[in-house]
This record gives sequence, C-alpha cells and structure tokens, in this order.
Amino acid sequence: MRALSPIAFTLAASLLPAQGVTWIVDQAGGPGSQFAEIAPAVAQAADGDTIVVRNGTYGGFATSKALTVLGEGSVVISDGPGIPTFPFAIEPTVEIHDLPAGAVFVAKNLRIEAHTFRDGLRLEDNQGRVHLQNVSSVLVSWPEQSGTGAWILRSSAVTWNGGQLHGRPCLSATDSLVSLASMQINGSSACGAGICSTIGALEAIHARNSTLQLSRCDVSGGSGFGFTVVFPDGKPAIIANDSALTVTGDDTTSIRAGGPGPGAITPIAAIQANGGTVDLDTLIVTLGSLGGADVSGTATVNRRRIVSLAALGGTLGGTLDAEVVSPPSDLVNLVLSLPIDPVALPPGLVFLDPRLIVPLYVGPQEPTGRVEVSVLIPTATSLRGAAIALQTANLYLPQSTVEFSNPAIVVID
Repeated sequence: MRALSPIAFTLAASLLPAQGVTWIVDQAGGPGSQFAEIAPAVAQAADGDTIVVRNGTYGGFATSKALTVLGEGSVVISDGPGIPTFPFAIEPTVEIHDLPAGAVFVAKNLRIEAHTFRDGLRLEDNQGRVHLQNVSSVLVSWPEQSGTGAWILRSSAVTWNGGQLHGRPCLSATDSLVSLASMQINGSSACGAGICSTIGALEAIHARNSTLQLSRCDVSGGSGFGFTVVFPDGKPAIIANDSALTVTGDDTTSIRAGGPGPGAITPIAAIQANGGTVDLDTLIVTLGSLGGADVSGTATVNRRRIVSLAALGGTLGGTLDAEVVSPPSDLVNLVLSLPIDPVALPPGLVFLDPRLIVPLYVGPQEPTGRVEVSVLIPTATSLRGAAIALQTANLYLPQSTVEFSNPAIVVID
C-alpha cells in the first residue's frame, strides 16, 4: 500500500466550481435543519446546492436539477407500494430526469427501496452526468411481483460505485452509458421465504443498445422454483442486446446464472448476449446453470485479461483507497482528476478532465497483480460533495497495447 499526500485534492479544489447553499434535512428536526423531508428541500434548492440528509426514513423525490445529496448515518428513501394506473405505469421512488448537458447530479450513502408497482431509482433522458457512491436500490416487496431496482433510460453517463441492487430486474439500461464498480447485484428468484412469484425468476441486469461496464461486481441471476416444477429454470446474470458489455474484476468476482429448480433441464448461460460485443475478463468466475456456457448468443465475445480499477472511501480527513488489478507484466499509470463527460478514444472511454491529471502510481504492476494506493484527504470543507475520478492507462506487454480501465469515481463527504 502506497500512502500519498493530499496534494492531489488541493489541486482538485482549485478547479471545483463555487459551492452553492447547503440544506439540511432531518426528520427529527435536529439543530440547523431546515426540512423534515427531502422533496421540499429539492424543490427549494438551486443548481449547485448540496442537500445533507441525516439519519432516518424519508419519502421519495424527483428532480432535473444539478444537486448533491449526501446521507449521514442510515438514510432510507421509501414510498411504500405504488398504485397501478391506466395505462399501466410503475412509478419510481427516486427519479432523476432531463438533466441538461453539463449538469451533474451526485449522491452518496443512500438506500432506496422499491415496492410493488414502484421502481427504486429511475434515471431518464439525462444529457448530464449522474455519479452515485454507496447507493443501494432494492426491491423489498413480498412476494416479489414487480419493481425494478434501477431503470436507466437514455442517460449519457452514469457511474455507480459501491452499493447493492435487487429487483425485477435489478438493473435495466436502455440507450445509456453505465459504469458499475464494486457492487452486489442479485436477481430475483422464483421463490423466496416460501412465497413464489407468478412470473418466475428474472435476470439481474438487462441492457439494450447500451454501453455497460462492470468492474468487481458480483452478479447472479434469479433461481428457479424450489418447491414445484413450474418455472423451474434459473435466469442468466446478464442479458444484453445490441450492447457493448465489458466485465472485469479479480478472482473473487463472480458472474453466475441462477440455480435450477426441480425439473429444470435447460442449460442457462451466465451471460446471454445477442448482437454487440462482450469483453470478458478471464480472471473472474463465470458459471452457467446445468452446464450452461459463460456466454451464449450472437454477440462477438473476447475473452482476455482486462485491467480493473476499484476505489473506496472518500471521507474528509480520511483516505481514498484505490486498487488496480492487471497481469504482473503490465505497466500501470493510475491518475486522479475531476470527472468529465466520457470521451471515446482508441484505448477506450476516458472520464478525466485534462486540466488536472495527477499521477498516483506510474510503474510496473506488482508480482501479485495488484497495485494499492491510499491518498490522504484534507479536511477542507470546499471538497465536500465533490466527485473525484480515478482511471488507469494500462500497457499490456508483450503486445505493447494501451487500454483505459473503468473509471472509479469517489464522492467526498
């Protein structure tokens, strides 16, 4: 582990936009709070403002503003079961929609709950960026008949670092760019706690016409019925249609199809992909069900080692801890910057502001295949709510080809 000084954050602070107003939400009405619920704080806030949400359970909200929402303690956002409407529509608990180009919505340390006839988080028609850290969105209905953990539609740049997703499916992405890191994503099974769904198991992730990056994400499809022969088959962990899918990690990362129920005879792949491409890291564990393949379908599949980046932490006065996994023979260039809209270059997508590139590690990969770096974070309050981007340019030897890793974006709280 290499411990570095906070100079990187001092440089980053000089490029951050001026802070807006900080609003405090506290259902207990504690000192300094202005609101007891999140929705009126969102209505009052202006672009660039920060909303600090103290420990408690709150109702949902919707916005198209460039805001930062920071949870303190255990913050749950839950609206309870929805009411079906005609034409049939499922409403979200939290919705970020129509962010204009250049606008950024940031959130950290939240648990969003989906219920029957309600999605957890919906991101729709966003030309701006959404950065989430330690945000979970989970279906809590019983039995699990409906409710998507996260529904992402026509959103140009979503990064999600840390948290849990669960739902039917956990994540649905259409016409979007989504980068997920260090997440637990478990698809809904046909039966649970003795109660069975009427529609069987479901995949964890469904992507259509999207760019989807997964790094260090454990993903499992839903399992088939455990008590009857109805809907016996498990589901793939990931179903991708006409999408660019990259899945990387380390040897503790797994992508697994759901287990079979009694009477199941159909092999189920871990990933089902038709059209598009799948780049699959050979280091991670990929398991189909009943002997199913790692990848099935018509997509072009590339099985190879792929650089993987993880970054956690981000508390004022604490540390930002990063780890790069790649073959020991590689050359690693890990840098810190502020995030920008992703730009497509020959080595891959780059998420870094060229005005600020701070090297954190430049050199050969360790014999263990892991480089670990820890950066001290100063206590400067001007950094609170800032999104900090890390990314690696990895030189593969002996091919002498360069590839960019997934981004790892940490929110300072």
